[in-house]
Amino acid sequence: MAVRLQKYLAEAGVASRRACEQYITAGRVCVNNDVVSALGVKVEPGRDRVTVDGRSVAPRRKRYVALNKPRGVMCTREDEEARDKIGDLLPADWTDLFSVGRLDCNSEGLIFLTNDGDFCLKMTHPRYGMTKTYVAKIQGKVTPEMLKSFTQGIVCEGEKLRARRARLVSSGKSSSTV
Repeated sequence: MAVRLQKYLAEAGVASRRACEQYITAGRVCVNNDVVSALGVKVEPGRDRVTVDGRSVAPRRKRYVALNKPRGVMCTREDEEARDKIGDLLPADWTDLFSVGRLDCNSEGLIFLTNDGDFCLKMTHPRYGMTKTYVAKIQGKVTPEMLKSFTQGIVCEGEKLRARRARLVSSGKSSSTV
């Protein structure tokens, strides 16, 4: 099945799709020994020979990892503050993996990592309707009004967050689980 050349290059780990488009228009890419400088060219993986700057390019094996992210670990590959990062939990040669969505630093739980951009898009973009369930432990007693505000939406760090549904799982004197 033929795919766009920039997608093929991005999936091979050359660069992002946008950067691969620049490689193509700069004349740095050859298909079957012919220089390609126009966008829109398609290639057939396994049949066409693709090179960038004279080096052969082959698609990478797609990888999918389910990870139980511990509390205190950032869902990033690089951190200016040198905090623990999700990449630190992976084998050194898995540098091509990125997290599918994110959990904040103080959260723990299941997160997927992959090198498959299409998979990531389908898991995270709202148009695909992927439902996610979160369990949160909150200091203090959660009231019915608070549950209602979760479904109406709250603003956190400038971003509006809204749950489709929210329910009280348990409640004690000092904390509640929703």
